[in-house]
Amino acid sequence: MIVALALSAWLAGIPSGSVAAVTGCPGTGKSRVVKEAAAHMRRVVVFDPHASRDRAEEARGHALYPWQGDLWPVRELLAHPDALDLDPLRLVVDPAGLGPEAMGAAFAGVGALAWRTGGIDLVAEEAALYSREAVPTILRLASGGRHAGVRLYLFSQSLGRLALDARRHLSHLICFAQAESNDLDDLRRRCGRDFAARVARLTVGDPRITWQLGQHSGQESAS
Repeated sequence: MIVALALSAWLAGIPSGSVAAVTGCPGTGKSRVVKEAAAHMRRVVVFDPHASRDRAEEARGHALYPWQGDLWPVRELLAHPDALDLDPLRLVVDPAGLGPEAMGAAFAGVGALAWRTGGIDLVAEEAALYSREAVPTILRLASGGRHAGVRLYLFSQSLGRLALDARRHLSHLICFAQAESNDLDDLRRRCGRDFAARVARLTVGDPRITWQLGQHSGQESAS
């Protein structure tokens, strides 16, 4: 709980228009910790390809910690954009059954709704599945999200699984233990040698470390 509260405070300091990535290999607890931290956000929309499945598995007793909120099929949300007008807002969008191209188009639609509505934290779960198709939406939120009051969070097992044009616009990173050496290479190129060296020392179960654009590695949080 202390870790989640510390992360909540860090998330609260991320300005509108930011693009943050959350990375970590399976079993690191990234989803659970960030979900606990994000519970303090006021207006959240989560695009999650596994939303329905995770809720079904949780009902069977499996500890998957699904995102909480009203569950909407993506087509239904796109047909009822006023669903985003609530305050507070906690909504989970399920694009189940769509392939990468269609999923990217669906995410673009949700991103456009968040842009028009404003004041939303938009979470892209399993972003590696559709990030290539969603690059125009990611770039739009990165370049103008400040004016719409939108922050974007891209979840992925590693930074390198995200499309290169998405990585180039990252302003913040929440990083748990990584699995492969090329994961560290990608981190080194984006965040610097010192940060990648710190990540290399992480093991499953270690707390996350964070990075933000323009910050020296010695100032990154390890709480």
